[in-house]
Amino acid sequence: MGEAVTSLTKVSKRELLEKILEIPGDQKPLNCMQCGKCTSGCTIMVLLENYPHRVVDKVRLGLIEELLRSDVIWACTQCLKCKEACPQRVSPVEVFLALRNLSINEGASLPEAYMKMLSSTLETGFIQEQVEVIGSDGETYTREKLGLPLIKGPKKLEKYQLAVMTAFEKTSR
Repeated sequence: MGEAVTSLTKVSKRELLEKILEIPGDQKPLNCMQCGKCTSGCTIMVLLENYPHRVVDKVRLGLIEELLRSDVIWACTQCLKCKEACPQRVSPVEVFLALRNLSINEGASLPEAYMKMLSSTLETGFIQEQVEVIGSDGETYTREKLGLPLIKGPKKLEKYQLAVMTAFEKTSR
């Protein structure tokens, strides 16, 4: 993924920060006082060592190019806990989104997992297939076994697919 962001080497740290700030959203990385409240509420911090306050700090310090070349900007699950926890209204989740947008705008590719999710959404209307789960008793459960209704995709899949493709075309202009 790192090689894809080649045009960034010609851009100053200040210009990259300005690009981040210009992307529509609530991101205010310059307001961050590094209290860590956003990280303490992060649902994936322990699993992926994703520290929202560190990402925001790197943006503040102008280390944006480094972030755009890393997978850390794609680890955020958009749960919004960091946004709610922040006393300065920095909105780390919006910083992650802005970094993702800048990365794609500068020529990087979407991670494979996102491409799979997009493909699945276009094919079925869901980001993933319905899965069976194993309960604490070791037994496998399905929606049917639990007496839950089956989840159906879009009623008119072709119309849905056309709408999604139209939206992508409009945003890629």
